[in-house]
Amino acid sequence: MSDTTYLNFRDLFLGFPLAYGTDEGGCRWADVDAMWEKHLSGEEMIGIYPMVYDPLFTRGGPDSWTEGPDNNRYYVEMEPDLWMCKWGAIDIDEGDDSYVIARNTQTVLRALDITAWPERSRSKGYHLWIFNQEWVRASVIRRAMHAALDLAEAKYDAVYPKQDSLAGPPGNYMRLPYGGDLKTGKKCLILTGQSHMWMSSFTMQKHKERLHQPWSALLRYTKIRSQWCQTCPRSGTTAKNR
Repeated sequence: MSDTTYLNFRDLFLGFPLAYGTDEGGCRWADVDAMWEKHLSGEEMIGIYPMVYDPLFTRGGPDSWTEGPDNNRYYVEMEPDLWMCKWGAIDIDEGDDSYVIARNTQTVLRALDITAWPERSRSKGYHLWIFNQEWVRASVIRRAMHAALDLAEAKYDAVYPKQDSLAGPPGNYMRLPYGGDLKTGKKCLILTGQSHMWMSSFTMQKHKERLHQPWSALLRYTKIRSQWCQTCPRSGTTAKNR
């Protein structure tokens, strides 16, 4: 694996730097930088927590938490708008309908200049990923994705990040693609059309495209969802949980 491929992958999926999700479903507090190569080699597959508090270090940074008597971490005088992400994802687990739902939602996002990338998950559903070059408020990414789901009248399992803000880290993680062994069915790959993309092709193309991801499009979707919620009845078919 080239250094460029590795660095592009890490850059695309940056999240909370001090904990990661295990393949078994737990949380491990450790430096995530040490885990990227292990994930890509299949040695230890991981998930990343998308939400990062104060990634630009205006109030002390992601590690400026206080630890309570119950060992929970929290930020004193937490400001909700300082919770940010570089990516968001939709988890679609609707059996045979998952592919169509993912493609319909992808089409809606594309209509407002947001590129979304489908990935076949191990549960035989689909994940739909969006990326941004800069740190974006978690609430903006969530509302943009919810707007697309509403307009597509799409059923889905969850949107990541799952919250606009948290009292403290780490939140909920999303398993990364491209880890594990393809022969055992554990390696999940991004799709283009009906074909899989190998990681070097995906990271090179996505890294270039993400540089042009319009921040204004995410904000526009946020406004669309606000107007939709105010003027239209809820479908009743769009969400398992929000």
